[in-house]
Amino acid sequence: MVRPSISLLIFNRGDPTEALELVRQLSDRFDEVVVIDSSAHEGWEALLRGLRAPKERAVRVIPTGYTDLLLPFGVGEITSEWVFYCDPDEEPSSDLLRRFQHLELADGFVVRRWERTLNAYTSHLRLFRRRCFFAPNPAYAFPEIRGTLSKLPRNERIVHHRDFRSDVEGYLARYMDLESFERPVDRFWFRDVLGARPGASGAGARTATTPSPPLPLSGPAAALAALLSALRELLRSGSPAWARFQWTYHRARAQFMGALPSEERTRRAEITFAARRAGGLIRYLGFDDPGYVRRLSQGFTWDVEGNAVLHRLIDYRFAHGIPMPSWKPIPNPS
Repeated sequence: MVRPSISLLIFNRGDPTEALELVRQLSDRFDEVVVIDSSAHEGWEALLRGLRAPKERAVRVIPTGYTDLLLPFGVGEITSEWVFYCDPDEEPSSDLLRRFQHLELADGFVVRRWERTLNAYTSHLRLFRRRCFFAPNPAYAFPEIRGTLSKLPRNERIVHHRDFRSDVEGYLARYMDLESFERPVDRFWFRDVLGARPGASGAGARTATTPSPPLPLSGPAAALAALLSALRELLRSGSPAWARFQWTYHRARAQFMGALPSEERTRRAEITFAARRAGGLIRYLGFDDPGYVRRLSQGFTWDVEGNAVLHRLIDYRFAHGIPMPSWKPIPNPS
């Protein structure tokens, strides 16, 4: 049986060396390699110099600070029948690479990722037929697959080399602001902690039908939700380190929201509510349309960091009721 065509999809921002190393290790296994890059000029130029055309190519895209938003755009750049998505700090096992010869059993495969420094597995949908892909809701959840889904055994895994323990504060600082828009510590998240399947956190957002935005949970309720989430992960993974990380992460989310002024908490709750009703942040911002993201990127000025970019896009959508038509720099008041 002839192996179907398959592409390697990589997302990168600011670290061309790591991205290029992954390309060098894996390029021969794929029919096409596409790097979706949100680096500033120097990193972008270094990436271009290191890729071997025409099989390997890079596409520059506006930084959002939130890679998950860009997944539909990245998939839209793929020309092969199958997509394998891998981050620069990850390493697929040899058994997983051999799986590429036998993709006839499903339209998408859930791959276990071994969190090396936390001694735990997490689950990710990383291998799927391109035509079966549907943008996830919420953005951090599994992509939707129109077809058959299969879960691969642990030997067909991805190894994640990031050491969360060495940079917990930096990691939390990068993600707390983003989390407050799409996964705030509210009763929807509490419901997911109590009943959602692993890897699908946020599923309750799909059925949000309440007439008004739910406000963030109070301190004791938020702490209880974080504790339950940590205990669930301890039972699932058997890893105290992973459970501690879950506790730290979810407590930080609640503390971040609690430190915001009450008016800002209310505003973010309204934005979250509007995004849920739109079908998730990807659709709320128009990022389910690769052509729109391409046009937005073409006008980007590359002088704003990812989180600031995301805030401006969200603020425009919330104020005007439509995604920002094109990137427009804020005039300098001086």
